[in-house]
Amino acid sequence: MKGATIKRFRKNANLSQKEMAKQLDVTQSYLSMIENNERVPSDDLSDRINQLISRHSKMKMSLQDYIDELSDEEKEHFFINVMKRNEYDPMMTSINSWLKKNKIGGV
Repeated sequence: MKGATIKRFRKNANLSQKEMAKQLDVTQSYLSMIENNERVPSDDLSDRINQLISRHSKMKMSLQDYIDELSDEEKEHFFINVMKRNEYDPMMTSINSWLKKNKIGGV
């Protein structure tokens, strides 16, 4: 997988290099080198990147489907609970960023 592809996914998933590196259990500087084609990820790391891409893709589709089925009152409750979650949780950070980017629920 080319560095530009990894970088494009990361940006589309609203993840910082620091957040993605943490999820992949690598340093931010190493992820930067991979994104800039200065290093080639090992097979193990490539597998972890593919798994991360798959999880985020499924999460994004599942989240949108879930939100579409909620009443306005349920959506408000959902967004309040999402915003109360720990901002340092990488998954919640990603959800919050995605919600803001897509302007869902007035977040």
